[in-house]
Parts: sequence; C-alpha cells; structure tokens
Amino acid sequence: MANPAPSAVFIELAPRSLKLLVMVGGRVSAMRSFPLDAKADLTAFVAENSVAGSTRASLIGPKSFLHVSDETECASFRQPGQLIEHAAKLPHGFEGVPVAVAVDAFTGGAPLATPANPWVLTMVDGAVYAAAKQQLTELGLAPAELTLAAPIQFGAVAGSLTADESALVVMLGEEESQLVWVTAGGLSQCSSAPIGYASIYTAIQQGLGLKFKAAAGKLFFNENYDFTGSVSKIVEPLAAVLKPVLDASPATYLHIVGLTEGQVWFASALAEASGSRVWAPRADQIGAGLAGLEAKPSFAGLLKLAAAGALDAAWVQAPLDRIVAKAAQAKPASVAVAKPVVLPKPVAIPHPANQSQTIPPTPLAAPAAAPTPAASVATPAVKPSSPGTVAPVKPSGATKAPASTKSAAPFPPKPAATATRPPVSAKATTGSATIPPVAVKGVPAQSAPAKPQAVAPSGAAPTKKSPILVIAVVVVLAAVGGAVFFFRGGAKAPEGAAAPVATNPVATNAPLAPAPIPEAPAVSSPPGTKDLLAAEKLKYKNDRYAFEVTAKGVVQSLTGARNEVLVESVADISLQGSYTGADGRRKWFNVGGVDDTGYQAVVKKSLREGITVFEIKVTHPRFEIEQTISCYAESIKVSARFKPINLRDPRGAIAAVHSIRLAPVALNPSARMRPTAESFNYTMKNGNLRVIFDPAKWARDGANELQSIIAGENSVAFQFSDKSTADANQLDYELTVP
Repeated sequence: MANPAPSAVFIELAPRSLKLLVMVGGRVSAMRSFPLDAKADLTAFVAENSVAGSTRASLIGPKSFLHVSDETECASFRQPGQLIEHAAKLPHGFEGVPVAVAVDAFTGGAPLATPANPWVLTMVDGAVYAAAKQQLTELGLAPAELTLAAPIQFGAVAGSLTADESALVVMLGEEESQLVWVTAGGLSQCSSAPIGYASIYTAIQQGLGLKFKAAAGKLFFNENYDFTGSVSKIVEPLAAVLKPVLDASPATYLHIVGLTEGQVWFASALAEASGSRVWAPRADQIGAGLAGLEAKPSFAGLLKLAAAGALDAAWVQAPLDRIVAKAAQAKPASVAVAKPVVLPKPVAIPHPANQSQTIPPTPLAAPAAAPTPAASVATPAVKPSSPGTVAPVKPSGATKAPASTKSAAPFPPKPAATATRPPVSAKATTGSATIPPVAVKGVPAQSAPAKPQAVAPSGAAPTKKSPILVIAVVVVLAAVGGAVFFFRGGAKAPEGAAAPVATNPVATNAPLAPAPIPEAPAVSSPPGTKDLLAAEKLKYKNDRYAFEVTAKGVVQSLTGARNEVLVESVADISLQGSYTGADGRRKWFNVGGVDDTGYQAVVKKSLREGITVFEIKVTHPRFEIEQTISCYAESIKVSARFKPINLRDPRGAIAAVHSIRLAPVALNPSARMRPTAESFNYTMKNGNLRVIFDPAKWARDGANELQSIIAGENSVAFQFSDKSTADANQLDYELTVP
C-alpha cells in the first residue's frame, strides 16, 4: 500500500548514486540512497511513497571546480552578472560554459556589497548540469529547482562544529576530488587531490584480486558485501594521498561527499588511516525541525536542503544564471531592461596539474572592510599568482590547448544537443563567413558562347557525315546482328550449306576417358558467420560483431557493427559465498576466480560444420568446467558443463558464478531490463540484446528450486552450486547481438 502523498521531495544526484528524501506534513517520512543502475528499486520506492510532480534537487558533478576570491576579485565582482562573466574566464577545464553557484565564504549567503567577505564559486560543466535535469525527468523526478550540492555540504558541516573543531570535506569526483577545510566560521582553505571513484575502484580491484574494475564498482555499491578482510588493503593507497595533506593542515573530522549509507565502513577506515575521525553530526545541528531524526553523514546535504526549503538560504543558493533570469523577470515592463551580460567563449586555459599531485591548500583572505562600490568596475585579468587563485601549471615547450578531460556522464548522461547556457560570442562573425563556390573537378567553368549556335553533344563543332561511312556502319551492324541470331538457333542454315559443328560431344563414337573422382566439397559457413579473423587463434569477427577470448577463456570486449563495446565480458568465472550476519541480513564474500594461481584454462578454436567454435576447458582446485562458445550470424551460443570439487568455506556455501557484463555506456539509460520466464531483455542504444536460457533448469533468484540466476540492469550471473546431478550443472544460453 502506498504511503500518503508527500508534501515535498528532495534529491541529491552524485556521479554514482542518487539519494531521495520524502517529507509528509513537514516531517521526514522516508529517505534512501540508490546506485544509479538500481532502477527497479528506485521505481519501487517512488511508487511506495507516492512520489509525483516536481522535486528540488542538488547535483554533485563528476568533475567540479572550486574558486575562492582574492582581494581584487572580492572587491570587483559582487553582482551575479559579474560573477557569471568572471566564472567563464577561470581555468575550470570544462568544455562548455560552467553553471556556477556563489556563496559568502563565511556566512553562506549571497555575496553582498557589505560586508565584502571573500566568496566561493563552485562550478560544474553546463552540459553535465543539463544532462542531470534530463536524467531526473526521465526517471519521473523532474526538478523544479536544481542547484549545486557543494555549498550545501559545507553549510551542513559548519553548522555542526564547535569553535575548536574543523573538518576536511572531500568532494568526490571521477578522477579527482576538491578538498575544503570547514570551521564553525565557514570555509578556511581549499585544495584538490587525485582521489576519485576511479582510484577507489582500482584499490578495491587490487585489494580483492578482481579481474575487472567494473566488478569492483559493483561490489562497492553492494550493501550486503562483506569487505572486513580487505579494508586495510583498500584504504591504504588512498590514505597515502590524504595523510600528508592532513599532516600539513590538520582537521578534527573527515567527511566524504558522494558516498551512500552502506559505504560508511570505507569513510571510517579512510579517516582512521589518514589520522582523523569520520564526521557524524546530529540532525538538529543541520537544520531546525530535524531534532530526533537519525542524521547519517551521507544524508547531511539532503537534510540541509530540506531544512532550507527554498534556494535562498544560508549555504543553499540558486545558480547564478537562475538569479539573473529571475531578476530580469521581476522588473516592471515600463523599466528598460539592462543589456544582457554577454558570456565569452571558454578560454583554452590549461587546467591546473592536479591529476597527479595534490595542490597545496589555499587559505582564505580575512574578512575585508566594505569597499565603496564604483559605478562601473572593469573586469581585471585573472592573476594566477593571487593568493586565492590556484595558478595553472604552464606546459613546457610550445603552448597548446589541453586535451579533453571529459569524464563519463554520471547518470550516465546522454549527449545533449546544446549546452544549458551556450557561450555567446561578442562578435557575430564566427561561423558566418561566406564559403566560395568550389569547382567540381573535371568540369570547366561555364562561359557564354560568342555566337548563338547549336552545340554538338560531344562538345566539338558539328561536322557533316560522309554517306559512304554511314552505309558501311549499317552493313557491319547488320552482319553482327545476323550472326548472333543465327548462333542462338533463331535461323536455319540455307539449303546446301554445311551444318554447323555441334559443340556437345555426346554423339561421338570415341571411347570416353574415365571421369576423375571429385574431391569432397568443403563445408561452407552459413551466411553471416564467416570468420573474418580466421587466422587469429583467440579472436572472432563477422559482419555483425567481434570479440576476443583471453588466455583464461573469458570473452571480452564484444563490439557491434559500429565498433562500440556492447558486452564487457562473457563466461567470467568467480567464486562467491554468503552467510547470514548477526543483523539477519545476507552478507556476501569473495573467494577467488580467474586470477587465482590454480585457475588453468585451455582454449581451442575450430570449425564445426562451418561454425566457428571456441572450446574452453578450465581446471581449478575447487571446480572444473568445460565450455563451448559457438559463433552464429546474429548471436553467440554458450554451453557449459560444471563439475564441483570443493565448494565449501567455513563462512558458508560457495557458488561458482558464470557472469555476463554489459557495457553501461551502450545501454539506453531510460529503459529498464525486461525479464521473462526464459530470457532477460536489454535495450541498447542501437537495438535490443537478449540472454535466452533454459527455463527448465534455471530460474531467476532460484525460483522453484532451480539453479539460480541473478539478473541486474547491466549483468546476468548464473550460479553453479555443489549439486551433483548432471542437469543441475548444465548451462545453455544464447546471447543475441543487436
């Protein structure tokens, strides 16, 4: 039964997760976080809580940029229009015009003329901002208001600290993170470090000995997975980056933004290894009306947004372009509208080299006295050496534009046709230059004839034909036509003429030579199955798809006709176990897989009745498996026979998991997986992909006591158990390629 209709719904969208908070009658009714690929769980939560209509949302981009004003900037740029123009000139490294939010570094409010405190600009790429709005709309969570989450997080932390406490806030991105030191009086300094989701996944991959980084990402967001035995291995390389930063600028607490409540183990372990403590506030410290509510650190920003109610409160401000547009709409019709601010094109300024090293923290300037506002302030050039601005590292040699640092879309975003706020050039000449006509090669330019006269088709002057030549041509054509007609049998030979010699030797009386014994015809491949890489022992390609097989017998990088990766891996074998924890919840643990020393595979490529087949035999101390992968025109068929040897562990039973992992970027993000009794159907960006299996032996989640299949939004896992019957350990399925 659905809960009462909510009075307000708040969202925080991060690169890898989404958090929802539902309020009913002014009180928090429900809040939960979801990995971005858990669309089924998200849909169920939305339906259960009767979420409908517009929402209020905040965004954490996959790449963000933070800029603190220096003394000159602090005095020169205070108005939203000025700040928008200035933000576009900063070395943010975005491909398009940024979306920016500005707050007073000490109070969290909008920058005011007095007092002229330092301000902080937080920015994301405009294309990412537009994609976030589109993604939320497609999920049925269209935002009436969308702002940036960074200042909200700073405010939530600042409101919980005492005068002698401080906290280091880590804004996680894909490749790097923004570091901000927060006190009870606001922001004190900022920096950045090469820590992000990519480095976390790499640490998990190495700590657990996983084959693929994507598998590490899935486990990181699996609330039921038990990392107990590997925590120190995972956080050690990350703490090596943060600890020197904290040694130089200590902080009482560490708060990592972008995590879910199931990842508190990671935040706690990283804080301890870095010489700090994980930040854990009370709800009433975040906002009024939240007393008595459990305040989990991962929901701090969302609770702060809900407590503010609107984008016009301390630390909760609307994007600058929204403020400018709202001010323009509020002006009376009789008042002349000021000339709109012209946004310059993004300048190709090299991004600070913070991808491989940590930038030293930039301290904020002390509160400045209120300057006398000038009538018109010219925009000064950005001074890299100013104390509030991180100077970009000048590349050695010839200066050139930096390579694109575009990261994967957090949601994942669809490519937008245009950016939310495209840059407007000050001149209208760009792209409008007249293109001169191009002469087609081999065609001369047309000129007017000197005298009107008939033009011969060949382009030469007309000449008079000789009658003798015309008669000769006619005779030749007639002779050729008659000969053709005669040899086709259309005419009889005249009487008395010799009959033509027969070309068929059937009527001859000469003895026939013995006919040669024909060789057995070669078996031809069925249409569309011909292997275009027949000489390659571990590769296959036809007109529709291609893939390669690793030395461990795993199919990887299955690409489509347009050379895009559709499937990351097929037939990857891993050993996973589970047990019931003290809290009654199912806990999962990893035992091993293809990277184990005892995992030995033999791969053989052959041709069977014109079909290319890969035969794979795997031996492992715990199991044996024989697999065949047959390559058809529009699909691959997999057959596997599993033999358990030792699938026992002191913690619980072990399953050998045969998995299929689809490429997330190839999936249509607005479509969910559609299961049937015998297949799992995925909507890709260029068609449909199906995994068809035998429902008499396998069922989703092990229904009817059959072998279990776990199917997600971008993966299918067949779980072999220690059942000894042949039928239970036989797997046959087909994967169709769009």
